[in-house]
Amino acid sequence: MWLNGGYAARGPMAQDITDTRLLIGKTKADVEKLLGQPNYRGSYRHTDAYAYNARTSNLRCYFVWECRLSVAFDKTSVQVTSVSLSD
Repeated sequence: MWLNGGYAARGPMAQDITDTRLLIGKTKADVEKLLGQPNYRGSYRHTDAYAYNARTSNLRCYFVWECRLSVAFDKTSVQVTSVSLSD
């Protein structure tokens, strides 16, 4: 459903992914299999990050900035260490 859903459909799913810690410990390949290619990729010190656009019910997601599901990976283990939702 995530792969075919638009930004608005992804909002509630992103919240669920964050709340349940579904991705913690998964590899980049696991995350890409579940969520597809990220909208953004980044790197900082010991962490790589993916970001997926996901619109929550917060009005800022509509008018102020893009809201995203952010997934951080440890560079050594290549496993997810944290997941957050920016809204």
